[in-house]
Amino acid sequence: MLSLGTTLYTTSMLAVVLGLIVGLGWLLRTYGHRLGLQGTAAAKPSLKILQRLPLGPQHSLLEVADATSRYLIAIGPNHTTLLEKSKRPTTKQPRIKT
Repeated sequence: MLSLGTTLYTTSMLAVVLGLIVGLGWLLRTYGHRLGLQGTAAAKPSLKILQRLPLGPQHSLLEVADATSRYLIAIGPNHTTLLEKSKRPTTKQPRIKT
């Protein structure tokens, strides 16, 4: 059986290690971009839902886009089907020479 001093020491060291893990996670999330580290997908989502069209009570049609492509997806209770994938148009306006 462990003594009271050993139990307190073990518990306090566990608290220190968990505190370091949480603290380093917070530091990386807050200041990681300054070090050139990329954020996680949860921090910066890469997919964006542009439109949702309900087709029935359990079926929907979604238009989803990322940085380079656009997707048309049919969603049902037991399936998901990719209907179309196309390049996303650029937002730059063409220059007109005068």
